[in-house]
Amino acid sequence: MPVVCGTTDEIQVYLDDNKFVLKTMSVGREGARETGEPSYFVAYYMNEKGDQSVAAITSPSGHETCMMYRSFDLQTPGDKV
Repeated sequence: MPVVCGTTDEIQVYLDDNKFVLKTMSVGREGARETGEPSYFVAYYMNEKGDQSVAAITSPSGHETCMMYRSFDLQTPGDKV
């Protein structure tokens, strides 16, 4: 699993240095239930060119973030290649 964790500030420096822009945010909930208590935050980033992405999860305290992956050759279904 290509997970990289660090302080939220450290991860933000990496994202900024690699020109990733926040695209979406959501909340992970306890028990994977819509009515569950919030247990983490999810952020999805794309680079400026639009061909790379990063998914990150942040702890409820906001102090630690884990990048779940950095992917390349990003495509959107229906886009011409």
